[in-house]
Amino acid sequence: MACVMQQIIMGLPQPFAHLPDSNPEVILEKLRRGKLKRSLRPTAQTDMCPPEIAVLIKQCWAMNPLERPRIAQVKSVLREVRRGSSEGGSILDMLIQRMEIYTEDLEKIVQEKTLLHVAERQKTEQLLYQVLPRAVAEQLQRGESVLPESYRSCSVLNTDIVGFTALASASTPFEVVDFLNSLYTTFDICISKFDAYKIETIGDSYVVASGIPERNGDRHATELCRLSLTLLKATANFKIAHKPEEPLQMRLGVHSGPVVAGVVGLRMPRYCLFGDTVTIAAKMESTSLPMKIQLSENCVKCTESSVTRFAFERRDSLTVINHKLAISTYWLLRESPAVTSDSLPRF
Repeated sequence: MACVMQQIIMGLPQPFAHLPDSNPEVILEKLRRGKLKRSLRPTAQTDMCPPEIAVLIKQCWAMNPLERPRIAQVKSVLREVRRGSSEGGSILDMLIQRMEIYTEDLEKIVQEKTLLHVAERQKTEQLLYQVLPRAVAEQLQRGESVLPESYRSCSVLNTDIVGFTALASASTPFEVVDFLNSLYTTFDICISKFDAYKIETIGDSYVVASGIPERNGDRHATELCRLSLTLLKATANFKIAHKPEEPLQMRLGVHSGPVVAGVVGLRMPRYCLFGDTVTIAAKMESTSLPMKIQLSENCVKCTESSVTRFAFERRDSLTVINHKLAISTYWLLRESPAVTSDSLPRF
């Protein structure tokens, strides 16, 4: 405010124009580097304005911001001086008009910056919610530490594109990226309809979990079974843009069990799962068949308490997890509206 009044009274084209080096960029650069030998303050010749105005200017350039008058106080002083002016207050009128314009411009700038800040914050939050589960992201925003957590039971779904290596070798890099982006966007839309969270995508591998970070009882198995059927249907209907005649096929596998989950990394934090459940879920996918969903026995058992029923078919041979472990697995066929003895596995 002191700069504005100084410019009007002294007829200066810009603040500090009375100084030898008045280039604003030079002054700002000196401020940034801390090379100013003294504090810059505007000066006004007292004989060019009423004493009250000279005092007001000095108050406006006070070193302590708390000692500076508010806009309303400045306008009040200017009006009082104008009433007592015998010269018609032409300079004062100009001061008040300039102050009002300055105030309006300042309010607009503040409003625009506030809206911009809110928009940028919303973008940042949305990006954070895409990288981390909402509950975990909100913890980080509150400045809280996200400690690793153990989950007694959850379900993990793995998917993999059949023949992806051959498809990628016969396509350009742009076509591969465009294909995966289109497919995974379709999958993301499907996931949003279920109580599930996408853990990661690595190449043609897509990993989803349910029951973490928010527990949902045994409902996690049912959620991923229904999601698996939805993804299988979406895959069957999906057309590869650069190879529309080539059918797309997926392998899917689901396993239920305990995991440990936590945020790993500082610069690029990731929400990761650890434990045998993750390994077995990957094995369910890798030993599955094209356009089939393979479930572990644990996963099937977790669906028993669900209102939603499914039709299963036991796989003839045991699935080898490692040299010490082989387990019984099932094919998930469909949701079963009517429960029959053939649709339920016997344990």
